[in-house]
Amino acid sequence: TCGVAGGHLDFGESFEECAKRETKEEAALSLTNVRFSTVNNVLTSFPLPVRPPCPTPPYRECTHLPPPSPFRAQAIDLAARYHYVVIFMAAETEEEPTNLEENKCEGWYWIKWDAP
Repeated sequence: TCGVAGGHLDFGESFEECAKRETKEEAALSLTNVRFSTVNNVLTSFPLPVRPPCPTPPYRECTHLPPPSPFRAQAIDLAARYHYVVIFMAAETEEEPTNLEENKCEGWYWIKWDAP
């Protein structure tokens, strides 16, 4: 299954700062040209991560990608009255990823958005 680097925002952190930090922590990649892609307001009870949105209009969920990873957290907790808002960022890098969280991730590799 596939997923993207990511995690929770630190207090006062921008979306761009979070994307850079989480990607560096998880995949040892330095990002440039970090920009907003889309947002997912998770109001239904299903586990994260969700499939990322396609990077081109109409920004629907990418059904051509494999289902989410078994490494996931609960996206909504009705008893605690919280839910996730997932911010997807786009960026560029010239580096190759290194798996820095082997307890959470089997490995990193590149796939094209239009892959079958």
